[in-house]
Amino acid sequence: MPDGDWLFNKATFAEAAAVWRTPTIHARTDPVARRAAEFAEHRLRRFCPDLMAAFERHRKVGTPIP
Repeated sequence: MPDGDWLFNKATFAEAAAVWRTPTIHARTDPVARRAAEFAEHRLRRFCPDLMAAFERHRKVGTPIP
């Protein structure tokens, strides 16, 4: 897994999205996965703030995200 600085500050959109996918599957039970997902989400917000805001709205109301 890439280190936090790389993911938080240097990853491209595609890299952050790829890293985000796997940790989100395990984030509920694995604190390391949860932190990696948080780093990836932070990076994705820098690239696509509107997309991530919509994702957060849907997540808060419990809408399934395909």
